[in-house]
Amino acid sequence: MEKMRFTLPQLSAAFYPLEKGMDVVICTNEQKITIDGPENGSETMYEYDGNIFRTFKLTQEEIIQAPEQYLDYEGDTEPSEEMTRYATEMIDAYTLQLIEEGVLA
Repeated sequence: MEKMRFTLPQLSAAFYPLEKGMDVVICTNEQKITIDGPENGSETMYEYDGNIFRTFKLTQEEIIQAPEQYLDYEGDTEPSEEMTRYATEMIDAYTLQLIEEGVLA
């Protein structure tokens, strides 16, 4: 978790879809603060407890339900080719079993 400052209010969770996975920005515990600048005088900003991470496993719905749970989330990694191949083989084997048992036609 880190402190983040913005000039405009932020959503508690913002999502940026990628070709695979998505980037997520979490902003909780909004506080309005005034910053004294040397050139512009004072400026109102919005400060948040926040986190930015990339995920391949979580869904938007999971994150929206409790964004504060992801303030320290470091992200996860994309499944390797080997993991994807293994999962596909297991799904194919299970589908074949269901066909043989007459559950699927």
